[in-house]
Amino acid sequence: GAHTDYDGFTILQRGDVAGPSDMWDGAGSGGLEIEWPDGVWRPQPAARGELTINIGDLLARWTNNRWKATKHRVAPPPKGSAAAKHDRLSVVYFTGPHPDTVVQCLPSCAPPPGQPTAFEPITAGAHVQSKIEAAVGVIA
Repeated sequence: GAHTDYDGFTILQRGDVAGPSDMWDGAGSGGLEIEWPDGVWRPQPAARGELTINIGDLLARWTNNRWKATKHRVAPPPKGSAAAKHDRLSVVYFTGPHPDTVVQCLPSCAPPPGQPTAFEPITAGAHVQSKIEAAVGVIA
C-alpha cells in the first residue's frame, strides 16, 4: 500500500529491460507512483540507467519538512498491457543514520525564533522502531 520510507532516503534501481517508449503505453504500465502535493497519484517513468531517490521520514525530520518524505505506492500493470507481459525487477537500497544518532532539525532548516520545529528530537533507532510498531499494529 501507499507509504513513506522510514530512514533517510531510498535508492531505487528499477527494471531496464525495456526503454521508456516500450514501457509507457499511454494507458500506464503500473509500477512506482508518487503522490504529488495536490493529492494526485502520478506514475514515475523508469528510464534505462536512471536511479530514483525517495526521501524518507528521517530526512524530513532533519529538514523540518523542507524536504518531505516521498509518499509512494506500486501499481500493477493493466491486464493485457505490454508491461504485464514482462517481469519487473527493482533493486532497493535503504539508507539512514546509525541507530544512536539523534535526529533533530538542522540549523539551516530551523523556523523563525519563537516558533517550534515540526518534530521533537529522536534517535534514528527509536524512530524506525516506532514506525515498525505502528505498521505491525495496522497488520495485526
